[in-house]
Amino acid sequence: WMLSHPRLAPALRSLESPRPDRAPQGSTGLADIGYYVSRSARGDHLVIDGGAHGYRNGGHAHADALAMTLTVRGLPLLIDAGTGCYTIDPGTRNRLRSTELHNTLVVDNRPQSIPEGPFGWSQWAEGKVHRWITSPPFDYFEGSHDGYAPLEHRRHVLVVPGDLVVVADLIHGGTGTHVASAHWHIDRRWIVSARDQVVTMETASERCQLAAPYGSIERFEGDATTGLGWHAPSYGLIEPSVTIRITREEPTPFWIFGAFGVSAATAVVSVSVLAVRPVPGRLAAGTALSIRRQTSTDLVVPADPMVAVAWGAGD
Repeated sequence: WMLSHPRLAPALRSLESPRPDRAPQGSTGLADIGYYVSRSARGDHLVIDGGAHGYRNGGHAHADALAMTLTVRGLPLLIDAGTGCYTIDPGTRNRLRSTELHNTLVVDNRPQSIPEGPFGWSQWAEGKVHRWITSPPFDYFEGSHDGYAPLEHRRHVLVVPGDLVVVADLIHGGTGTHVASAHWHIDRRWIVSARDQVVTMETASERCQLAAPYGSIERFEGDATTGLGWHAPSYGLIEPSVTIRITREEPTPFWIFGAFGVSAATAVVSVSVLAVRPVPGRLAAGTALSIRRQTSTDLVVPADPMVAVAWGAGD
């Protein structure tokens, strides 16, 4: 990664050697290190961070519990902020490893973990994975962390390979009204536009959507005021990118949703929410998303704690 700087690329290409053919890897959970990987046969690649904050003192860790990265047909879509520097600029160092510069949730404008010096932390979130299911029809992840205690952030992710990625974030615990913002950082090779509750991401050959049923949607690109819309593709190089922020303010518990359509043939048109009634002693929290396409409607029901997920298609 450190040798990926554009000035070094020609020299590195001369060192490449052909690799023997091998069977493509499928989805897998790497429980010991906390990474959960969903792959499709066409080259989609989703990675979710559900593990511990970092090795030993977390010197190289970021405040990125439950963050995701996503590649579509081999092209990065949701990206990690990277590491622009270590000690030369403490402000830049902390900004690029902050919660809001990762594809995860910020609650009450607080970081999940608080840095202390360039290679240390005074407080950090503890992540926990509750479910990981992988099968030919879908992959499913559910995890949580305590970085906003007494509130808990619990993330449900459903992946239908080559078609759909649904992210349902639940904020619960504590009392009162809280503000939560989902941040989605998009590679600069995509043209990003937002209209109503749908964000469209396009390249010359790909077209994806991010749809949300509610919450205010904002777009940032190289923004100096908020610090959003930046990433470091390699060490020492910081470039503009696009950040989409979806914000909702409600009494707890409440949900924030994002449905990513990753197939141009079955584009996501809109998303709406259906009520799910809690069942005492069986169902603590649940919700249902109706995801409308051009010719069909998909229903996704994340719930906690007894029902993991229900999947159906109709209309």
